[in-house]
Amino acid sequence: VKYLAGGIIFCMEQAAVNSQHNARKFANFTQVELLHIGQRYHIYRAFDAGQRAVLIKTPAADVPSRRDVMTLRKIYDLLAHRQVPGMLVPLGFELDGQSAILILKPAGDICLAELALAGPLGKDRFLKLAIKLASALAAIHDQKIIHGQVWPQNIMLDSDEAVTLIDFGRATLLDASERLQIDAVRPMRLDGPILYLAPEQTGRMNTPVDQRTDLYSLGAVFYELLTGVPPFNMTDPLELVHAHLSKAPVAPHKVKGTVPLVLSNLVMKLLNKSPEERYQSATGLI
Repeated sequence: VKYLAGGIIFCMEQAAVNSQHNARKFANFTQVELLHIGQRYHIYRAFDAGQRAVLIKTPAADVPSRRDVMTLRKIYDLLAHRQVPGMLVPLGFELDGQSAILILKPAGDICLAELALAGPLGKDRFLKLAIKLASALAAIHDQKIIHGQVWPQNIMLDSDEAVTLIDFGRATLLDASERLQIDAVRPMRLDGPILYLAPEQTGRMNTPVDQRTDLYSLGAVFYELLTGVPPFNMTDPLELVHAHLSKAPVAPHKVKGTVPLVLSNLVMKLLNKSPEERYQSATGLI
């Protein structure tokens, strides 16, 4: 059973859901149904007092850490007054006893990861979708927001393939003159999204994170949509980090001969190790 859950699509068997979690009650919400059990957060589907369908994201622990509560608050504060097409819409943030809930508007029908599993896209369909993806990212960047997790799992599509970027848990609000310096990641703690990680996100470059970081990740998404495989397909996290830092992927047109050279070159420019050599904005990419 596939559900959109708090900005992430989760594929799970309903029978696998522990029934004791379904007993949780939320004030002012009815028909509460558990959709996902995560290490840090649980996601529920429910209806509010006005019978509007919503999603509820709440810390998994009965007594959550301050960090988990503040992450939900951060997402709400970051997005609540910056609603633009292509961006996740928060509806509210509430304290719930010792915990908290983030109320979200459902978005999309499938995630891009599911579409990617169907195989490479043809040129025409790719171009239409790529322009929508870049336009959504441009609108988010215009709000001075760096998403930080532009991965297929975090891109939702509706029946018309309208795009919504979701999961802003690591998003950062930046002034145009600012750059975000981050600590080195611990690769062994990373999972699938490391396939789309920009070199500067590893913390192993003397290069700050900015809007061009999202463009690298978008380039990795484009690569997979065109070829059917990610730019680097190692299984070892350390090897993946090393590849993002120092190896050039095989050009898309060499992986799949039907990819036009001009699109192959566009993707390779996005995947340049140096942010200065990438497209400098999503608008320029469009």
